[in-house]
Amino acid sequence: MRLRSRFANGSTLLVAALTLPFLVAACGYVPMVGGDGPTHSIHVPPTLNDTRWRGLEITFTRALRTDLRRTLNTRLDSTSPEFVLRTEIRQAERRLPVRSRDGGTLLGLSDLALFWSLERAQGDSLASGELTRSLEFLPSAGENPYFAFSEILDQMAETVALQVSETLLVSPNTL
Repeated sequence: MRLRSRFANGSTLLVAALTLPFLVAACGYVPMVGGDGPTHSIHVPPTLNDTRWRGLEITFTRALRTDLRRTLNTRLDSTSPEFVLRTEIRQAERRLPVRSRDGGTLLGLSDLALFWSLERAQGDSLASGELTRSLEFLPSAGENPYFAFSEILDQMAETVALQVSETLLVSPNTL
């Protein structure tokens, strides 16, 4: 006697496919539709970076632009934007590592500080902030300061995008 698969006739799969949206909705998830809310045009010039760690500004600017597109109903525009989002890496450093008895590095620590400012195209300031983050890295696992900086910059880009989103969505009539 041959055993048939539970999904052989597809009825179980059909029932699962029909109940999944209800289960997801019951958990509080709401599908987002592109185009919800007002569309804003924002210019995001390259991040300033006068630290000795070159290249961090490129990583951050890319991550920020990506997060703004994902978080807001935003159009990046450098010719005639409504808003300008300026960013500057003010500190990027690696602290003294924790060493093992044989002199090898067990643990490293990277620190970053970033300033951001959202302005109208005419120059009026709407919001600004400064973020500082630290992250440990493990050289024994192949990690290095740039790995830690990259992780921190991704987190900071998401934070800035969320704060800009809040500024633009909370008070649309005053903008």
